[in-house]
Amino acid sequence: MPRTLRSRRSFLHFAGAGAVAATLGTAACGSTDSSGSGAPTVDVRYLDLSFAVPREPKRVVVMEGRGDLEFALLAGYPVVATANAYDQGKRPSGQFAGRLGDDVTILSPAAGARPTAEEVLIHAPDLVVMRANAYRGDWYNNSQLSGATAILAVEVNRPQWREDMNAQLAAVGRTANAQQYVADYDAKVAATKRDLAGTLAGKRIAMVTTTGSKARGTVLVWAQTFGTAIGREIGMDVLFGDRQVDPSKGSFEASLENLDVLAGADLILHQDTDGSIADVKTWRTLPAVQAGRVAKLNPQYNNGLVLTASALVDDLAAAAQSLR
Repeated sequence: MPRTLRSRRSFLHFAGAGAVAATLGTAACGSTDSSGSGAPTVDVRYLDLSFAVPREPKRVVVMEGRGDLEFALLAGYPVVATANAYDQGKRPSGQFAGRLGDDVTILSPAAGARPTAEEVLIHAPDLVVMRANAYRGDWYNNSQLSGATAILAVEVNRPQWREDMNAQLAAVGRTANAQQYVADYDAKVAATKRDLAGTLAGKRIAMVTTTGSKARGTVLVWAQTFGTAIGREIGMDVLFGDRQVDPSKGSFEASLENLDVLAGADLILHQDTDGSIADVKTWRTLPAVQAGRVAKLNPQYNNGLVLTASALVDDLAAAAQSLR
């Protein structure tokens, strides 16, 4: 049974927060509070972003329902509504199963659309949590939201997810809740790495996104992403980790005509939601595909923090069984 992360004040707190806080870097992240710890707001700075957020928010709305929802839960925020970009209109499952109260509203924008500011503000939030790339891309109308409530945009899909999680939780003064989950994750990684050592020895793994590949004419090849970081932690020799890529994307594009870039992979893991790659000739002729050593990556786990990382370990371990 998963540990329960509750969205209200009864959120579980674990002892020993100092061990987490001690690992935090101070150069890229910080919080300031000129009025002392009793002040109603805290100024949060991380990387290039800066926000003033309530120290004790009462009503929190989450915009995407993946990594941003995980951060809100780990922070112990009282979530009153969340979207679910992975399975629109439905209650978040997977790594979030059983972790949201029944009273949490699921935002249901039109099919394929993102929640609008109006759909969010009807819930009277005093804090909106979203992913940092959504804030930078102004996916949800930042100016309209910030005119009515506080915004916190969080980094939750980088390879350095531990650093991001610890530093940002520290910045909002809420480190304790993640500690036990990290300990559980590390134990799972160690056990999985031992179990797969023989299976993965001498094998090379490629991770790609094939959703929309026919329309784009390309496959997105992962190099330094959240997913590749987890794969490497469990002992996978993930291809292209030394390739120079845009750090904001962590991947590069390979044209459908040049999919032989994946020919050296013994196992291909691909994030696929539309099956458009199945009848592409250059895909079908790849050695791993012909040998049946292909498995799908769950897009529900392509960004997040420790809870998502733990769920992804299980998925990757299951996928590696095809190498036995």
